[in-house]
Amino acid sequence: MDVNAVKKEIAQNDITISGQISAFNLLRKEIVAEIKLFVSSEIKHLVESEISRNSEHTISLSKDALGEMKRKYNQILESSDDTVDSFFSYDEFWMHVDYKIIPNDDIYEQGYINEKKAEENIMRGINFALGQAGQILLDYGYEDIGTKYGRFAEIVFHDKKKLIYQNAVILPDSLDNLVQEYCQGIRNIHRFLENNFMLKKDLNEKEILDLWSNA
Repeated sequence: MDVNAVKKEIAQNDITISGQISAFNLLRKEIVAEIKLFVSSEIKHLVESEISRNSEHTISLSKDALGEMKRKYNQILESSDDTVDSFFSYDEFWMHVDYKIIPNDDIYEQGYINEKKAEENIMRGINFALGQAGQILLDYGYEDIGTKYGRFAEIVFHDKKKLIYQNAVILPDSLDNLVQEYCQGIRNIHRFLENNFMLKKDLNEKEILDLWSNA
């Protein structure tokens, strides 16, 4: 391709990339909406199944303690959507934000790595949101932190200690499909950025040769 053809393809790629970023921002909102539904349902499952499974411990709690636990549990459920919004307002969970390629020999492989990392980031955010269930289970003796088989761990997140759920999480199809769409989108945008990187490299070489030819 001549210089003008290369410049034209770069410009077309830039338009495509801009459109993909806009699509990512819309998809981000859809994913968060589905995460809210999942987290609320999963918190109910985690807490209520533990109350039922550890029936002897539940019976050993006083009426006042159970009443207090129930009130806190309801408060957690009521504020769950806000908690999800709070966690997922951080761009670190969203691979598409300021997405860049690293110009090295593994530039092609980066796309696959980042596709996987995009899913890991979203799942990490979900596990933080599920940490809400851990707090009430810890407070009322259903869970111990730091044990070998403990489901929750305390880690520092943005200078504050937060509980995070450590067990495997199975997403409902509606949410999983959106997450996979997002991750595949990361692979696609990487292809366009990778293509632009190579085109700009080629353009630079052509312009240098043109400069030399016209010297």
